[in-house]
Amino acid sequence: MTETILAYGGRRHLCGWQVEVNHAIKAIGLSFSSDVVLALPTTTCEVRLFEVGNAP
Repeated sequence: MTETILAYGGRRHLCGWQVEVNHAIKAIGLSFSSDVVLALPTTTCEVRLFEVGNAP
């Protein structure tokens, strides 16, 4: 996660973040989780979801 946050300019350049987030789209019965959600300081409060693998 640290590398992902640093790639977006470090935490001082983010509005916020959460790790291990569960998401549910009730209208279609879909649920999934992401490793990290980054909130970027844009006019629309853009959010990006990331799944990070730890492959050797």
